[in-house]
Amino acid sequence: MSPKLNGIGLWLIGVAIGSACNPHPERRAGPGELDVVDVWSTSRRSSGAEFSTIQGMAISVRGEVWAVDGRAGDIEILFDTGRPRKAVRFDGFGGVPEFTPLHVARYADRMVVLDTRNAIHILDADGYYLGTTPLRTMVLNPKGFAGLPDGSFLVTGGSVDSDRSIFRFDSTGQLEVAWHSIPRAANPESNRAFSNARMVAGGPIGVARDGSILYSEAAPHRILRFGIPDTIGNLLAADEALLPPIVNDFDAARQIDGETVWLPRWDFPRSTGVFEMPDGRVVNVITLPEERVSIWEVYEPDGTLVARRDVYRMFRAWAIDTDGAIAVSERIGGRSRVGLVRLEIREGEP
Repeated sequence: MSPKLNGIGLWLIGVAIGSACNPHPERRAGPGELDVVDVWSTSRRSSGAEFSTIQGMAISVRGEVWAVDGRAGDIEILFDTGRPRKAVRFDGFGGVPEFTPLHVARYADRMVVLDTRNAIHILDADGYYLGTTPLRTMVLNPKGFAGLPDGSFLVTGGSVDSDRSIFRFDSTGQLEVAWHSIPRAANPESNRAFSNARMVAGGPIGVARDGSILYSEAAPHRILRFGIPDTIGNLLAADEALLPPIVNDFDAARQIDGETVWLPRWDFPRSTGVFEMPDGRVVNVITLPEERVSIWEVYEPDGTLVARRDVYRMFRAWAIDTDGAIAVSERIGGRSRVGLVRLEIREGEP
């Protein structure tokens, strides 16, 4: 029987589970050793129902975890112990507009929600609605979202009107600047390549304590640090053997009623989280859905690899707290778990 904390099952079995049956060689690298340990984990919402598909998570100034449940179309708030607190719904009642949340991020002592219609909604720490900011430029398939200390917002993804993948909006929703080119396709002249490159573009972002922006391209593997407002990034790490480009493989042909239909591969292998740790190091997380594996790696601020290893659980990483706890979701069959994990790093000889 699993140990319990306030009724929440703790999974402290370790990262080696499943390694014996995984056909892929472990991608361990770096002089150090890295473990991912659960703080708490739960599949239950305040209603008693299970989480379905988690589309975004954040940690509030109180340390509470906010999880966007895609199937339910709302946000579940959990206490810092993992006990569900309440659900926040956006159904058009009580002065709250009707919308479907997609991503969520901390915004000073408030929270911001990016919806499926390209608008940002501001909430207080209790989930009460404060206002809406429509974005003036549509971002396709957004993968990174952050609120900055000066009141502006960052969204990463593609755009029909631009070949850039990082978009900065001011507090009114006006586009201030877009930068960093979308991934290149092997056949860039085709219509499919044009569309695919924009759907693959973007990746997770993290705001460092000095105000710089960490950006991990969804695919291929490439981690950069940008100063604000400087848009010339410093490359921290890049390894296409670890995570290759995906543009040409984003969709696949299927025969439906005798016709060839190209279906998108929404859950493609990609980086899902990048953060600055309390000690200044950088953690990057890659999720490989087809292998049901996540790759965790830690770098020094200058890009020197400290440790990398496979974790045989399909984690997606979403946010980091000031104490280093990382908010994660894990897909298991038709349901999801959400929780907090910590990294344990044993130093090695460089």
